[in-house]
Amino acid sequence: VASTNSLRCGRLRTEFSARCAVRLWSDVPVGGCDDSDHKYYSSSKQKSHIVSVKSHNIAGIVNDKGNCDIEIDFGSTACLVCVTGESGSGKSLLVSKALDVVTGGKATNTLVQDPDKESWVELIVRLCEPHLSIVSRRLQQFGIDPLILYHQHTEDTTHPAGDDNEDAVGYLHLQRTLVSGSSTKLKSNCRINEKYVSLKTLREIASPLFTTVDVGVAAGALARPASRLAMLDIGVEDSIKQQCMKSRNAYKEATKIRKKIKKELESRILPSSMQGNAYGS
Repeated sequence: VASTNSLRCGRLRTEFSARCAVRLWSDVPVGGCDDSDHKYYSSSKQKSHIVSVKSHNIAGIVNDKGNCDIEIDFGSTACLVCVTGESGSGKSLLVSKALDVVTGGKATNTLVQDPDKESWVELIVRLCEPHLSIVSRRLQQFGIDPLILYHQHTEDTTHPAGDDNEDAVGYLHLQRTLVSGSSTKLKSNCRINEKYVSLKTLREIASPLFTTVDVGVAAGALARPASRLAMLDIGVEDSIKQQCMKSRNAYKEATKIRKKIKKELESRILPSSMQGNAYGS
């Protein structure tokens, strides 16, 4: 999911406000958006993806009808989603903040448009392997039956017949309701597939599934050599990195010894004035 001020061509457009729109691309090749070519680029392997996101009374966002209910359906297949619109229309709020809130991130009072009404964000994710197995194990760790992943969307869910069923499909339904209390803090009611859980449980299970990249921060990081090396190191095996560390430490130690020897040798050479007297005598 990406947000941008302008974008050309799209397979599907879904309006969610008068100033912002959602465009979906499903396996469209770079350089063209012709639907007739779509069948040649579709992958047969199932992929996990966001199915829909909904919000109510969040940060003043309204739909094209003027009410505070936002609902966006991202389609039934994994695809590139672009949120387009003018500056200040709520693109980043939808892409970044709403996703952060529903996965257990920090929520502030500024998110609640009307303090007298509850606010909520809802996210539905279609899970395929390997994410389905990962989420199932995480649910078990928190004492939640992983079978709840197969209770919804029964027309599409596939209960795994075995541990190695790569075609298994499940759905993760995340809900977080924000209620203004007597204090300045917001109270949260969290649910996973209609089962009430703590905010910590919601965060531990949901947040590892998503990554938010800030373009400005990413560009700044790429400008720093140390950051670029750190990114490259992510794909390097630990044994190789450990060997590099040992080699680097050995090089530093050898450099210190070389400088010490050089300094000692320089101290043994007589000054030029004394050398001249010695030769003259």
